[in-house]
Amino acid sequence: MEEKKEIRKLITEKKKQYTEDQLKELSSVITGNVKENVVLKCAKTVLLYYSLPDEVFTHDFVEKLSQEKTVLL
Repeated sequence: MEEKKEIRKLITEKKKQYTEDQLKELSSVITGNVKENVVLKCAKTVLLYYSLPDEVFTHDFVEKLSQEKTVLL
């Protein structure tokens, strides 16, 4: 259990190294790759998360995708 706490702490520290602009830029690459996934393209309903400040930014992706598909958060 202690090792798990240490890993979480390291991940939290690493996530803090990115500015908001850097995170959005990196997130754009990730969501762009997801957008090209054939399973997503065929799906009518998609389950996503609305990101917290230190996570992959999904707000724009959710908004855009919700114009084409049913999005469950």
